[in-house]
Amino acid sequence: MNRRLIVRAWLIVGFLAAGFLFLLKENLRKDYLDFESAVDVTSTNLAYDLVPPRMAIMGFMLKEEQLKLAFSPMFVHFSRYDWQDLWHIIYGIYPEYPTVNERIPPRRTQLSITEMQKELALSFPQPFGMFTNEHWKFFWKTLHISK
Repeated sequence: MNRRLIVRAWLIVGFLAAGFLFLLKENLRKDYLDFESAVDVTSTNLAYDLVPPRMAIMGFMLKEEQLKLAFSPMFVHFSRYDWQDLWHIIYGIYPEYPTVNERIPPRRTQLSITEMQKELALSFPQPFGMFTNEHWKFFWKTLHISK
């Protein structure tokens, strides 16, 4: 008699648990997909930190000299801080906002060439505010940046 009662109790608990899981399956699916996305974003961000797609292969000093030679009067008055800001815009890694879901961390990315051009023109109106398409092409070619 005692054994039958225990079996029935376990059956009731099992049915209740199955019903509870059935009611919550959509939330559980969303939780799982959010977890999966968070793991993917975190691994991608870690890869960006270790090996970003756009890196300064040559030293910055060499690139600065090449830019000074190629665009001789334009970069003469750049200070050390101006150069640091310029390299940060070009090679920096930024969080992508807005995030799709607040439960998922922002994916890290680098600025596209168009975004870099806008940011450089805003940060340094002299010389970048006056650049034409030909200037930009030559600028990116000098820095060996294609994306």
